[in-house]
Amino acid sequence: MNINISRLPTMKTNIKQLLILLWACWMMVSLSSVGAQITSVPISLNGYGGTAFGITDCNDYQAGTADGNFDPMLLTIHFTAAIQSKLTVNAEVNLQDETKEKSTRLAYAFAEWAICDAFKIRIGRTMHSFGIFAEIFNVGTLRPFYMLPQSIYGPAEMTAEGFNGFSLTGNLFSNDANWGLQYDVYVGRFDYESLELWEYTTHENVDGHDIEIETEQANSIGGRLNIFPNIEGFHFGCSLYWGHNQPNDNSTKSHRSVFAIHTEYLHNRFSGRFELARLIDNDRIFIENVIAGYIEGTCFIDSHWQLAGRFDFSVFRKMPVTVLNTFIRHRDFAIGINYWFTPGFVIKSEYHYVQGNRFAIPLVLYPIKKTTTHLFQCSAQFAF
Repeated sequence: MNINISRLPTMKTNIKQLLILLWACWMMVSLSSVGAQITSVPISLNGYGGTAFGITDCNDYQAGTADGNFDPMLLTIHFTAAIQSKLTVNAEVNLQDETKEKSTRLAYAFAEWAICDAFKIRIGRTMHSFGIFAEIFNVGTLRPFYMLPQSIYGPAEMTAEGFNGFSLTGNLFSNDANWGLQYDVYVGRFDYESLELWEYTTHENVDGHDIEIETEQANSIGGRLNIFPNIEGFHFGCSLYWGHNQPNDNSTKSHRSVFAIHTEYLHNRFSGRFELARLIDNDRIFIENVIAGYIEGTCFIDSHWQLAGRFDFSVFRKMPVTVLNTFIRHRDFAIGINYWFTPGFVIKSEYHYVQGNRFAIPLVLYPIKKTTTHLFQCSAQFAF
């Protein structure tokens, strides 16, 4: 069994989708090569991706399985076209190969009209402006570990990689650029991932192969504010949104809200990040009240070798008494050693000790046999 919790949906790729994707990539390359001669439209083509191997002592967690997993592979193509001085179009496509299941997905596609640096309008499928990483979910060269903290960026219902709707964004900086503000305000529909193991425990001897990460929808309004004080490489801010779910079945709608704070410090040798979020989801039957967060730090020993550490946690404050504690508990103690060939290519090795089964999936849920997980993971990630 392999559970994919990398924020990528599981739509199967058929031949028609593959042909469309190849045609789109060919068109992007063709336009980038002849655009200056024919249309005079500046076009850029970038991308990133990676692959990983993970093995655990029992449960499935991140890219790891008990038998060892070589399958995770990801390639993302990013396309930007400057139509006019104030209008740009952005699109991003993800290609994924995960345990015999291939998928393609349009991560986002939107048009941006920049009236000025302080006021930009975006329409379409846009990145979710939340915390530190929501806009760069799959860019592995911008983080020290293969995957993001699961308590916030996993299938925890905290955030989504993108949303369909309308947003305003902009920044205000001083003339010497030593301090400033960056803001986002948006309204739209999210497609976020949810993993709730307690929903499966009503049946005895549940097979872990039957567990699926569900995609749920929510209509929401929210925003984010980043503050840049007069400290090089340092910023802090907050994110919040509220709205209501749009269930795929006949279940009850729920009202949900999320509030989070974050801070980040980036230096040539050292870096540190901290995020703390609270989710309240009320469907009139019971209330999900979750506090989640992480703290991580890195240090470069020299120009290539990097050490990293992270503590990631999630705590449910209110749940039905019938839910086993291990299904709502998550603590991940992680250490890593990375070798950076260039800023655009890195090899990572990491060890995780995980307490609880909130995101670490056992082969059989009832009776549960293992409530702790040891994960060893190696990966290579790149960007161009």
